[in-house]
Amino acid sequence: MSEIITKIDTTVEKYHMLSRGDTVAIGVSGGADSMLLLNYLLEKAEELDLKLIVANVEHGIRGEASVADSRFVEDYCKSHGVDFKMLSSDAVGGAKAEKLTVEEYARNKRYEFFASLGADKIALAHNLSDNAETVVFRLIRGTSIKGMSGIPAVRDNIIRPLIECTSEEIRTECRRR
Repeated sequence: MSEIITKIDTTVEKYHMLSRGDTVAIGVSGGADSMLLLNYLLEKAEELDLKLIVANVEHGIRGEASVADSRFVEDYCKSHGVDFKMLSSDAVGGAKAEKLTVEEYARNKRYEFFASLGADKIALAHNLSDNAETVVFRLIRGTSIKGMSGIPAVRDNIIRPLIECTSEEIRTECRRR
């Protein structure tokens, strides 16, 4: 077992992220972080009797590249026998209509979609590097003490098994695989 998988196992256990028999919706974009998360959960599925649902959101922002990423995730899920659900969204148009930033609108749509799947847990691939960026961004904006805490490992039914792994560790593991 690789060092990063041991680290993820430790994080999952420390925060009691998974229970036997859970249905887990996994936010998968096709990037290294979310693909490692998907593969980790695929490896744990039998051991923990998990039912996995891959949730992919195509926001209509990056054109054909984004559509191709969604197709890649769908094909990967088909080849691994994983339930695949996709939401297509016009984040730019929706943001204008709702007077939000594109980022806010896209985030709201993702979380609404994930919640609509009725899973016990929603697994997201935020990592230690994302967490550091979030804290710095919030400090620059003039956050409160609470805002300096960054991204939580667990919030309600949202779990982040990669939260104690760096982007470099994740990419190293992806290359190894």
